[in-house]
Formats: sequence, C-alpha cells, structure tokens
Amino acid sequence: MNDVNWRTLFQSDQRSVDYIHGLAPQTQMEQTLPCFRCGIVLPDTHITIDHHKPQGGGGDQAILKNLRNMGYNLTHAPGIGSVSTAFLNGQFNPVPTKSGGVVNQGDDEGKARRYTLTDRGAVFLSAAIAASSEQRVTDLCMHSMLNLKPYCAKCNIQKSNGLSDLQWIND
Repeated sequence: MNDVNWRTLFQSDQRSVDYIHGLAPQTQMEQTLPCFRCGIVLPDTHITIDHHKPQGGGGDQAILKNLRNMGYNLTHAPGIGSVSTAFLNGQFNPVPTKSGGVVNQGDDEGKARRYTLTDRGAVFLSAAIAASSEQRVTDLCMHSMLNLKPYCAKCNIQKSNGLSDLQWIND
C-alpha cells in the first residue's frame, strides 16, 4: 500500500530489522509495519494487507463503514473505533494496534445505529450510486484505506479461517 495517509494511519516506518545471515547476526533498515491485530513489527514485504470487512458478502458493511467515517451524519451513530477517530477532520494520526489499546466494541444498539443510514446518508448513497454504479461504490469502499488493514500471516489466517496457528504448513 503506497498511500501516504494509509502508511501514517498504520505506523509504517523505516526501522532496524535483525537477520541471521549464515551464522552472523546483521541489522538492516527496512520499511516496516506493525500487524494491526497482534502488533508484531515486520518488513512490509512480510505483512498482508487485507480487507477488514470481507470481500465475500461484506460490501454493504464496507459502504456503511466509509459513510460513517466521513463525519457528515450519514449514519445514525458515528464510528467509535481507533480508525474512525484517527481520521477525523481529514487528519491522519497513527492508529494503535489492537494488542496495545482498548478495543472499543460498543453495544448491539450502538452497532445497529452505526450501520443504519440517516435520510441524509440515504440521499448521499443514492446519488453516489446514480453517478456511477452500485458495484463501483462497493468496490471503492471495499478497497478504501478505511477497510484495508495490515496483518501478519498468523493473524490474517486466524481472522479469516479461525485457525490458531500455522502448524499445518509443516505437516
């Protein structure tokens, strides 16, 4: 992900990375990212950028997540997570990883309000779909910086498949 704002949100930076070459320890400066879920810092070539709301069946959720985070009262309740607050007023502040902060889940009523459009939101979404297409709006929201998160291999597998480890790779 080359977007400067996305890299700011998810704490991409040049950091020292330790390697063992043969028997000799070495340190190299590389572009790195922390995993959004566990916080491990890895070279960006070892991080998977994945959809927070799934591509299969998550289109409506991705649209509503984007509308909620625009800050124009397009849903009945604003976003309450770290990405929502990091993105307020067009400012991009680093997002804490889930391993180091309080995860704000909210209650079921709050979640329902966050995923329900206001009249203004319905008009905005209708206009956006009329100006392009429902598929185009879905694709843009699905692949927006608000829906793409950096994950290490272990966390991405756990998030997607419920597997607890990578042991099966060696079997």
